Amino acid sequence: MGIADRAGNKVTEDQYWQIDGLLIEVGGALRKAIEKHAPMHSPHEGHSVIDEEREELWEHVRADTGRSPEARKEALQLAAMAVRYIVDLIDGDNR
Repeated sequence: MGIADRAGNKVTEDQYWQIDGLLIEVGGALRKAIEKHAPMHSPHEGHSVIDEEREELWEHVRADTGRSPEARKEALQLAAMAVRYIVDLIDGDNR
């Protein structure tokens, strides 16, 4: 049985606060990336950037450090690049 086959749970109040905090962190990582790097110019480039971040997280998983602060940082960067894909390539002016 995979994760998609199981019923979910009601989001707790603590989880709401955790999610809000994480989204603020993702937003900070996104703003930092926007200030440091040019926009993604194509879906291929966006995919490559996201894949690079995914690979860096995967390295932690393979090394059994997937719950470390460093892995957390990589996961936040991965999330930020997924949002940047949407900002630059779907909702932005670069269509």
